[in-house]
Amino acid sequence: MTRITIAIIVLALSVLPLVSAPGGVEQTKHNFSSQTYSPNAYFAGTRQVCVFCHTTHNGNQNMGALWNHEVNQGQTYTMYTSPTMDMTQSAQPHKGSLMCLSCHDGTIAINSLNNVPGPQQAGTYGSPGGSALDASGRLTAVSDAYVGTDLSDDHPVG
Repeated sequence: MTRITIAIIVLALSVLPLVSAPGGVEQTKHNFSSQTYSPNAYFAGTRQVCVFCHTTHNGNQNMGALWNHEVNQGQTYTMYTSPTMDMTQSAQPHKGSLMCLSCHDGTIAINSLNNVPGPQQAGTYGSPGGSALDASGRLTAVSDAYVGTDLSDDHPVG
């Protein structure tokens, strides 16, 4: 290879991280703050972005992100089954899946938080892109993000 070709490759590889750097949650559908970029839903009670999933822990970086959203431990799900599946399927979703389902199954409102930032805001939900949320802030079946409690037509979750 020529020196020019090598220089171009090195330059291209050094710029790649800048082009593909993630924008963070604030530029995704999971931003439900009043500063939202989501076309589907927003919560006018706070400008905090992370609070809908995580809560603060006194700045201790070693603890990791603490889960802040209510999880419905008593909810029963219809799980995926298949005669060709070569694995043992869980009877019910495990903790990691329940974290996602806590919003996406439509049984718990988006602002059902353990640590609410300020006073609880009732009736402050909006759905600029349509009726993604009901009046209490739960996902509705018309939302693309709605999974429901019947997981029999979804990939296996544990």
